[in-house]
Amino acid sequence: MQTNRRSFLISSFILSSFALTPKCLRSFELENTSLQLSDYKTKAVAKIQLHLFPKGKGNPSAKEANAAGFLQKVLLDEDYDKDIRIGIYENIERITQQSKSDMGKNILVLSDSELEELLINVRNTWGETFLSLLLLFIIEALFSDPIYGHNQPETGKGGWDWISHIPGIPQANEYNRYEALV
Repeated sequence: MQTNRRSFLISSFILSSFALTPKCLRSFELENTSLQLSDYKTKAVAKIQLHLFPKGKGNPSAKEANAAGFLQKVLLDEDYDKDIRIGIYENIERITQQSKSDMGKNILVLSDSELEELLINVRNTWGETFLSLLLLFIIEALFSDPIYGHNQPETGKGGWDWISHIPGIPQANEYNRYEALV
């Protein structure tokens, strides 16, 4: 049987549409569902972020900045780039699964050295952008206004104290918070 150009193009189009359908459907499902992290995923993100940005001499940690809470707000903010939000959400699932497959353990019980090994593997294979985004949101949490519930260690204002930041006037309050203005 001889295939002509038209038959080839039609069959190629049909086959490629079947190949793309699962990914398109999954993205559609994620776009129309909440990107709320489960308790487990929130703890996993917090563990990764603390490993990426631990407490040091004079600097607050990702935990003190409530960086995991900040990331959750980003994921739920419909005004933030949808593709980035979905990508982060999917990659959190991916890294927790990779912990089970590569390390044979739940990510929450990994030692520091095991977590380091996992993160290096993730960075070298698929997750350099994902880990960079996690770092970006740690930094944003560190320097966000404390009224939003981040950047509040037990004493002082965390990231602001760290860099000796003097906030501008007027500062956000309950009436002019971001959520009230948008």
